[in-house]
Amino acid sequence: MISRLPHTVLTKFGVAATFIVGAVVGTRVRRHKEVVSHTVEKGTGNTLERDKEEIKKLARQEKHKKIISRIYRNLHAISSTTSTTTTTAALTTDQSVLKFYTELGKTECEHYLAVRGHLPGGWEVVMKDWLTAADDWMGAGELWTPPTSLDNFKSPMYSEALLAGIRALWYISKESSFIVTPELLQNLCEVVEENSTKVKALALRTIANISMWEENHSLLHNAGVKSILTQCACSEESLIFLPAWRALHNWKSSGDTSFTGERTIYPEGVYPYIMPGDSREAEVDIVLVHGIRGGAEWTFRQHDSAATKPSLTQHIRSLVLTGDSDTSVVDQHYSWCWPLDWLDPALHVPTRILAVSYESGWQGGEGQCSKESCRTIAERSKELHIALRMAGVGQRPIVWIGHSMGGLIIKNMMSECEGELGKQSAAVVFLSVPHHGSPLATTATSGLLSVLLCPTNEVCEMRIDNPDLTTLHQSFLQLVQEQNVAVLTLNETKPTLHRPTGYDVLFVPSQFGDPGVGEFCEVNATHLDICKPLDRNAEVYQRIFTFLQEVIKKIFS
Repeated sequence: MISRLPHTVLTKFGVAATFIVGAVVGTRVRRHKEVVSHTVEKGTGNTLERDKEEIKKLARQEKHKKIISRIYRNLHAISSTTSTTTTTAALTTDQSVLKFYTELGKTECEHYLAVRGHLPGGWEVVMKDWLTAADDWMGAGELWTPPTSLDNFKSPMYSEALLAGIRALWYISKESSFIVTPELLQNLCEVVEENSTKVKALALRTIANISMWEENHSLLHNAGVKSILTQCACSEESLIFLPAWRALHNWKSSGDTSFTGERTIYPEGVYPYIMPGDSREAEVDIVLVHGIRGGAEWTFRQHDSAATKPSLTQHIRSLVLTGDSDTSVVDQHYSWCWPLDWLDPALHVPTRILAVSYESGWQGGEGQCSKESCRTIAERSKELHIALRMAGVGQRPIVWIGHSMGGLIIKNMMSECEGELGKQSAAVVFLSVPHHGSPLATTATSGLLSVLLCPTNEVCEMRIDNPDLTTLHQSFLQLVQEQNVAVLTLNETKPTLHRPTGYDVLFVPSQFGDPGVGEFCEVNATHLDICKPLDRNAEVYQRIFTFLQEVIKKIFS
């Protein structure tokens, strides 16, 4: 048996190793910088005459540097002003997630700038981070503990640094204390104008959050944000036009109040399926709630097999919703929001359709911050309940449509969150909701699989032996009886390919998806497709449409 070496020996060994690795990496860094410098110098002298593309490339690099520099300054300032008196253990889940993404975004931007010589200290900044981490493993006194990852020396691509930085700003923008500056808005505008859909969508969501507060509207106006939002609102991509719609509606509501005297705003997590120019006074709210890994931008889309059709344009959508075009025109196009494009014009009653959105996953490793997997269904419901109340939900009759875990969140909001929304609930449509748990969730959270898969809290709560599901369901049944709520349940009968195992499985078999109240129907659909009808003749859509016709008739009788 090999005895453990004295701690002092290990420390010396670690120091020596650190300097050796540092010297090797330092040499590589210097050579890399010399090559880059030589290449730039060589090209700069003759690009004006011979290579216009090289000029464009250099200009693009300079613009990228400015964008990342501005983001870094914002994140550095926010990180510096964050209280250091609160320990990590004392942070709430929201605070932990916020801190994680702020530090991640700042570090990525810092490394991007340092490697390219745009930050005071240059590579010394990166080396300092690496040496600090190396000091930790040396101090541990473990002979076989591997050193910190050399990823610290990897130069982030512009797209990587930008995504990390914008994602951090998006998380921070959810807070009312977020400080908005003209420089920040200029940056967000440039990002929206030049980047990929994913980064562009995050920047738009950040702007939509900023637009919640009236004191920011003059800054938004001066930065020319409105024209950019108007342009994005005409996009055919739901990831782009939905956050743009949310921002424009928040802007439009400035100074306006509902009949309760409160301004209606759409906070993070609530997306209005309402075109910016729509001024109809809604008489019914239809609220859509997705399940795990879903989103307001994609869960309630038309079936993917119809995606060969051209996407429905905003011009055609406007004509259909205002009654200036026959509804049959939607059959020739692909819909990203079938409840808006199909249900709204067919019900012949002014409706306001809202879709909630939240981040969730099956495994704890799916989110980059482990704290995100710690949320419970009750916590999620409370967050969305507050957001929906800010959007004015509860002032008129409500029709809920929930897919999978979204149905459990709906039940929780109706019966557990102070009962405010339950009083206005007229009807609920459940699409493959595990009222009594899911065998798949039970399997994924049992034995060795639970160790390998690291399921989130929300998945664990959907075990078939979870007594909290029974308690929640009893509260829901009592509310349905007291408030005379209409219930329609559509349940999957086709298995879905479960990629981690390679098996075809029913996520929610009928005996677990039957709430025992209202109308229960089995339909020829998988768990993932049951919320995505192929067209207006699909069984799922027809059943929902017929059910809602009766509900509307009952409300206004």
